[in-house]
Amino acid sequence: MKNTTKILLIVLISPAIIIKANANFSSDYAGTSSVQFLKIGPGPRANGMGTAFTAITDDSSSIYWNPAGLLNIKTKEIGFTHASLFEDINYDWLGYAKATKWGAMGIGLQYLNYDDIITRDTSGAATGKITPKDMAATLSLAKEIQSVYLGINIKYIYSKIDNSATAFALDIGAQYKQLLDKKLKIGFVAQNLGTKIKYSDISETLPITLKLGAGYEITNNLILSADIGSPKDAQSYTALGVEYFHSFGENTKGAIRAGYNTISKDLKSSGFSGGFGIYYKSIKFDYSYSSMGDLDGINRFGISLNF
Repeated sequence: MKNTTKILLIVLISPAIIIKANANFSSDYAGTSSVQFLKIGPGPRANGMGTAFTAITDDSSSIYWNPAGLLNIKTKEIGFTHASLFEDINYDWLGYAKATKWGAMGIGLQYLNYDDIITRDTSGAATGKITPKDMAATLSLAKEIQSVYLGINIKYIYSKIDNSATAFALDIGAQYKQLLDKKLKIGFVAQNLGTKIKYSDISETLPITLKLGAGYEITNNLILSADIGSPKDAQSYTALGVEYFHSFGENTKGAIRAGYNTISKDLKSSGFSGGFGIYYKSIKFDYSYSSMGDLDGINRFGISLNF
């Protein structure tokens, strides 16, 4: 019990320690980090709940949201997400996770394709085209220690504009259940702790983000969740989410979700999200819509299989 308490205290005070050590976490540093695609999360379920997912993640998308959540998977799962963003930009995610004798592991791949961009000289004449792209490959490992779920990601990052660049990063996450109530879960994750990425002669930092979250199971069918996020290159934000499940027979159930995130509060009528899920036996289909105000919205589609 004493060891559990020590680990829990470390989990709870880690965000404050890291933020203190990185005192420049502020909107004054907006635009100072590169490879912003690392902030785009997969999974219509998480996005439908406003991305308030740090404490309750329990599927293959845990690789992105919080690797500690992989320990909630009891067999194997493969999941795919596709999102159409803005101006022909497409985002895809593929994740595989499995339970093991010693814990859990996962492999994730995220890819952002910007389509072709015409290059021009100072007079405006076309000189050719470039095809920018971003990619990250992640290996996840998770293990339970003294009732605390702990996870780590080892991440390889590749980015190409005209020239290409690479970097390595770590994500560190934790989840804890039954802190004050058996229905309460808390979680913490630090994302993109790593090397700088260098384009030609210019080196840029990664978009480090710290998140602290909580989830509460009001009933077996109703979950509330909340996150506080602190990006290094932007203001802190709050995310809130709710999810309700309903069974339609022995093998089928559905879910509806809603959420709000203040990260885009400066965009008119943005921040709200919602979605639904249809689950049949071991197959899950999910959809979410995230409002981006004047920039319209983002549709995400996901399918996963447990086996």
